[in-house]
Amino acid sequence: MKIKTKLYLLLLILVLVVPLAVTGGKKKAAETAEEAVEAVPAGDEIDPWILETRRGLEKYRGSIDPSFRGPDGQVPTWDTELVLTLSEVEKLKRGGYTVAFNMDGAQGEYHEAMTKGIKDTCDHLGI
Repeated sequence: MKIKTKLYLLLLILVLVVPLAVTGGKKKAAETAEEAVEAVPAGDEIDPWILETRRGLEKYRGSIDPSFRGPDGQVPTWDTELVLTLSEVEKLKRGGYTVAFNMDGAQGEYHEAMTKGIKDTCDHLGI
């Protein structure tokens, strides 16, 4: 998967799926994390910052309704199924990318936390 696509997915998960984590039931997040680790190319390491930001969130990940689909048939997934390796993060940092997002005047602690999470992720990725 291309780095740019992974970045978009990571940001999409941060903006759309994380709120589902607050309202969902329980899911075995450790199993999907193990599957994601297995998909990493040999000789490359998962970025520890990404794993650190996920620590302690397992209790908020619920089950995803299997009948739910996006407008074009996309199947939702948890962030544990998406990882970036150290080499992919370095490529992103050298890419000169820019991110823009609009919270439509949203206010409150939830939106402040969401904005901080997006900014922290972009800062880490050099965006």
